Amino acid sequence: MIEPAVAPPRRANVAVIIGILALVAVAATATADRLSPARPVRPAAAGSITPGGVWACPVVSLGKAGGALHLVNGSVNASSARVRWIGVTKPGATLAVAAGHSMTLKAPADGHVLGAVVEWVGGDIVASRSAVAVVGKAHQALAGGQCSETGSQMIAVPGLRTLASESQIWILNPAGADAVVDISFALEGDEIRPETLRHRVVPARSRLDIRAGDFVFDKRALTAVIRVATGTVVADGTVINSGGADLIPGRAPVSDGVITMTTGQPPLLAVTTIGDDPATIVSSTLTPRGQAATASFPPVFEPDSPGLLNLPQTGPLAVSLTGREGSPFVAQLSWSVVRGSDFASIGPSVTSNRWLGVAGSPFGSQGVALVVSNPSPTAARISARLFTSSGQVAAGNLASITIAGGTVSAFGLGRQKGPVGVEVVADHPVGFALLVAGGDGRYRSVYATLGMPTLPPSRPAIVADPRAGVSAPD
Repeated sequence: MIEPAVAPPRRANVAVIIGILALVAVAATATADRLSPARPVRPAAAGSITPGGVWACPVVSLGKAGGALHLVNGSVNASSARVRWIGVTKPGATLAVAAGHSMTLKAPADGHVLGAVVEWVGGDIVASRSAVAVVGKAHQALAGGQCSETGSQMIAVPGLRTLASESQIWILNPAGADAVVDISFALEGDEIRPETLRHRVVPARSRLDIRAGDFVFDKRALTAVIRVATGTVVADGTVINSGGADLIPGRAPVSDGVITMTTGQPPLLAVTTIGDDPATIVSSTLTPRGQAATASFPPVFEPDSPGLLNLPQTGPLAVSLTGREGSPFVAQLSWSVVRGSDFASIGPSVTSNRWLGVAGSPFGSQGVALVVSNPSPTAARISARLFTSSGQVAAGNLASITIAGGTVSAFGLGRQKGPVGVEVVADHPVGFALLVAGGDGRYRSVYATLGMPTLPPSRPAIVADPRAGVSAPD
């Protein structure tokens, strides 16, 4: 009898069985993973971030008399800066700014009003500028201020005037794409919006110049308002007459701030509300003797109406402004070095535990003063460091200072042959200003500049710390 042949097992069936078993194992693993707590995730550490930024300076030089750009590196690390000039076809420069050093770069002798854009990386860089204007009978007037950071969608330039003065607004676009802005003027309770200043294009890496006298005539006080529709810009105002020159960096409206300065002549305080609602503002004045409510200060400022108030104080002075309700505002203290001649101004800033500023002059040498205000009721302990083109120098009695609560103090830094940078570190927030006087030896030409409120230059590393938990089912 012949037995039937038995067919051998098919390899395909074996493969299918193995695949099924694998799928079952994967499914079991997935089920166990869903029912058990997630494994803790090890935080991913990232190294410290190299700092960097951009300073934009619409005006560095006012013409043939020249101007200069001043830089300071307040860090322990070296910095590199690239300077691009605006308003001239000449190439810029790439600079190495050593740690703890300041430096000055003179603007090209082009005869035109020139600006600059400073792109920096590494270290801790702050930039300012000073320009010389020939006024009156060949008298040289000094004007300057800190350069600006970009990002504000509304910029106001207070302190302009067209009565016996020439006022201009310089709008700089430091970016690589065009910007679109609307320009108006706030004065006497009204906002004038000329049709030709609506939807104005500021080309990339270029500047727009607006002469205020073409739109507003014979006014003692007005404020230019720039609203940014697209892109990013910064702005400066310049005021020139037979007695002097002033450079006014544009700033975003604020709800509070402190203005710090020192002068031998009684100053003028100007406040302009930027918005549709009246601003209720409380003001106090700080002197070396103490703090008190600002005399005759109006409690309410109507929209678009620059309010002017003469202050009787001289010497070191600060004005603390706090908005209680209503629209934000811009403010400014302005003064003459001698009556009717060589004027300067400075605006409000926040208070900070650390300040870094730099000042200089296109002149051969200049006198520099540091002013620190303490609006807090408790005493502030501060220390200062000085940076020159040769490096850090001894700060003398500035290494350790105590400023009583509600007071302001000024410290002469002597006559400097080059730029001087100043870092101030305090145990609680203070106000800050640098004043520069120079020129013909009579210390008549002057300008004031804010510093930059900054964090300590040694920034900590960033550590990502994702939250651990139980995975949710799909």
